[in-house]
Amino acid sequence: MKQMRDYSLKHGDTEKAEKYQEQLEMHKEMTQTLEKQETREEKREEMYYASIDENHDGSWLADDYNGMMMSLTDDDFLEAEQEDFLEDQLASNGELIYSDEFVKFPPLEKIEDESFWGSLRSRKLSVSDFVIRRLTEGLCPPLIRIQRMEESAMNEMLEFKAKGNMAFASKDYVKAIEFYEVALDDIEFPRPMFIAPEEQMSEVITILSNKAECELRLHRYDETCQSATAALLFDGGHEKSRIRRAKAELALGKQKGKSAAMLLQATVDLDEVLRNDSGSSTDVGIKTARTLLKDANRYLKIAKDEFQQKNPDADWDFWSMQIRSTCH
Repeated sequence: MKQMRDYSLKHGDTEKAEKYQEQLEMHKEMTQTLEKQETREEKREEMYYASIDENHDGSWLADDYNGMMMSLTDDDFLEAEQEDFLEDQLASNGELIYSDEFVKFPPLEKIEDESFWGSLRSRKLSVSDFVIRRLTEGLCPPLIRIQRMEESAMNEMLEFKAKGNMAFASKDYVKAIEFYEVALDDIEFPRPMFIAPEEQMSEVITILSNKAECELRLHRYDETCQSATAALLFDGGHEKSRIRRAKAELALGKQKGKSAAMLLQATVDLDEVLRNDSGSSTDVGIKTARTLLKDANRYLKIAKDEFQQKNPDADWDFWSMQIRSTCH
């Protein structure tokens, strides 16, 4: 890269030389960050233990996205990102530049700075909810590369999504699930979708949530929760996914042996819709959440009585608080 800069300067191409200089500086910054990480043994240990639970939301794992989510806290994440970028840059004859390909996160104490989030909106980029969780916990790398789906891959995904929607409209929910799975599984992402264009991430969330609705209608409640959880890892404020997961949890909560934990998680999801922190809740969603919450609380009272009868020495409030603390 230094040779490219010097070559450009020698031939009077100052604009290209400035671009190479910018990349050199960012490369230096990334290298320094990597060096600092190598000495943070205590932090890495903390990240390791966090990674055990990081793809976990209450009792639910988004199994298909496990590798993607776990990789964010790998010790060599930044190094791998850098190597991939340099390979792609070489293939593009030096046309790729850091500032277009990466998002640099501010220090934890400045993470709520509106200028940073405003810059992402101006670039029409979405950050997955999972990454935001890691940011607030101080466990997120300072640089993450943007995932952009190729136009052909995007078109293929939308084609299978449309087929899934048609099957859903015909009430062929099994076929719809197959199409939704193909829409996601047959798309080869160059890298995990931690940060991506708004439209692309939105489509992935919609497909996952549609799949959850089909599974719900087939009474596949565990699968419903897993699909909805995957959608919520991308967007924790996605109302339909919250409600679909809550409905499945409520159905599971009515089953013997699962009641209390499932019902507690259902109330967390429904409270999220009603709290409406993201401002995305609809009137229909709020009305549905209120109705479901009444049902959940009614069954939760029964579950609490059963729990205390079986565990007379246990502290229900403490136990239920532990369950709620793992739900997002």
